[in-house]
Amino acid sequence: MADILIADDNPHAQHMAEAILAPEGHRVSGVSDGEAALRRLRDAKPDLVLLDTKMPRADGLAVCRSIRADPGLADVRVVMLAGPLDPFDRESAGAAGFDAVLQKPLDADGLLNAVNELLGGGRAHVAAAPAVDPLTHLVEETLIGKRERIVEGEIRQAVDEVLTAAMPAIVERITMQVSRKLKEI
Repeated sequence: MADILIADDNPHAQHMAEAILAPEGHRVSGVSDGEAALRRLRDAKPDLVLLDTKMPRADGLAVCRSIRADPGLADVRVVMLAGPLDPFDRESAGAAGFDAVLQKPLDADGLLNAVNELLGGGRAHVAAAPAVDPLTHLVEETLIGKRERIVEGEIRQAVDEVLTAAMPAIVERITMQVSRKLKEI
């Protein structure tokens, strides 16, 4: 199977990708920032890399542009991972050289289909946002493994954890939208 690198500063996203891909025989490794991704790419040259849009030290677009500019990495397939609250521009992703874009939270079938298509020489399609509300999905993921013993307090705690983690991105997104609207006035 394939060597796959996931570059994401969220350990949960790395774990989910590995949980989906490793049972299919893929060798998955992870890094948590863009510079580490570039070092790993040059040292190990994986077959495919999954890049989060927002990472410390170099974001996914910058890393993808570096990959495409390096003749030694020209055949590495690159997938952008856009967070549930991260707007992404399809044109910018295409111009940077991404082969596909997937929205998080990762859908097992969507990830496997994109990986299989890309490793088979094809070009995956940009995936649409998940049908389920992303915050609801994150709460559900937080509670996986507790299904037999879930109580109301655990659901409330999981919702609180997800909202606390998502709050900076929500505030930033609303701030940008309001700022744009005020400039139009």
